[in-house]
Amino acid sequence: MNDSIKQRYIARYTEAVGKFIHDVGDVNAAGIPEVHLPLYGAKYEKASPRIAFIGRDTWCWGGMEGFLECAKPKIQAVIPTRIREDEFLTFPFKKGGSWAAEGNSIFWDTVMRCLAAFHGVHDWKQIKEGGCDDILQSFVWANTNAVEIWEKKKLPEWEKKLGKKANRDAHRRLKSAATKHFDSFSAIQEIFQPHVAIIMSKKAPKDYWGTVPQSKAIGNGVNYVFDSLNRTHIFHTVHPMRFSFNKVSAKEVVDTIFSKWQAVQGAV
Repeated sequence: MNDSIKQRYIARYTEAVGKFIHDVGDVNAAGIPEVHLPLYGAKYEKASPRIAFIGRDTWCWGGMEGFLECAKPKIQAVIPTRIREDEFLTFPFKKGGSWAAEGNSIFWDTVMRCLAAFHGVHDWKQIKEGGCDDILQSFVWANTNAVEIWEKKKLPEWEKKLGKKANRDAHRRLKSAATKHFDSFSAIQEIFQPHVAIIMSKKAPKDYWGTVPQSKAIGNGVNYVFDSLNRTHIFHTVHPMRFSFNKVSAKEVVDTIFSKWQAVQGAV
């Protein structure tokens, strides 16, 4: 790597946040969760392998009003916001609370199952229970969509956390700008240069994949492709909340991913 991850991250998202702010203008952002930018552990850059986990939505990630208020005078104040980064680095996803609300616990348990497999930890619950915190410093977390979707069952949660009702037209404007400027797998590859990317959502935006080749099924619930241009091994599944609907277990998905990785890792 020529530049550091931090340098690439700041350069990419300074530009993206600036364009986002320009496009949304003086939108009424009340009651709408803020932009979700990727977060990564302190040991990611030297991790082997470097793994990016990419999901979808977060069940009320901060507040858009505060995000825009901080970003307009100083864009780098939100790249990422210090409070989000600090919270992520305390591993709240293994402790319950809002990070484990609704389907979030299923997502994070799957992440920890994967990390256990890739790092040779026999029982993934050792990671969840606090015995392997170094491993939790070694990955990237992102979403296919930087702004959450408008969904009726989420609106009460937004209103409860943010204390204001969201405007549908304002959300459309924010979502459209976010899709245009943030929702990009190419950005993940450019900034983080992962060896492995595990995308756990089948509902990525239309132009999300960029030049990535078409993936092919390698097992129940898992597709795979090697992007030779960026040297990224890409695994694609449904969101873990949908595993049961697809008649596949988290263990089966993780075993399929890791078995394929063992067979192809010489291509890194």
